[in-house]
Amino acid sequence: MAFSWELELTNIYAGEIDHTLRKYYEKLQEQAIELVEKINADNFSKSLSILQGIDEKCQLLFFFLEHTEDLWFETSVEVIDCIEGEYKRSYLEKLPFPTEYGKNSLLYMIR
Repeated sequence: MAFSWELELTNIYAGEIDHTLRKYYEKLQEQAIELVEKINADNFSKSLSILQGIDEKCQLLFFFLEHTEDLWFETSVEVIDCIEGEYKRSYLEKLPFPTEYGKNSLLYMIR
């Protein structure tokens, strides 16, 4: 199983990928790989919450790449700004509503 940051963009989208979006994805990949290499008991929960954020950013990028023909954004910078501004909300919307005890779950931690 490959994580979202381990995928090749050409496997996600067959069209031409903007240089800025490609660099953005490569930066996310580097951040994720560095976190995974340095994860330990002391930084586990923080690292996991950051990885969840990186994963959601990748998922949103993949979504926008698949829908480039819809022209929601005029520039790749607008796409990145949207991803950076909305990834936490997008991630949390996918989760079930937390119960009183579940709100402290690792699932609800994202950075």
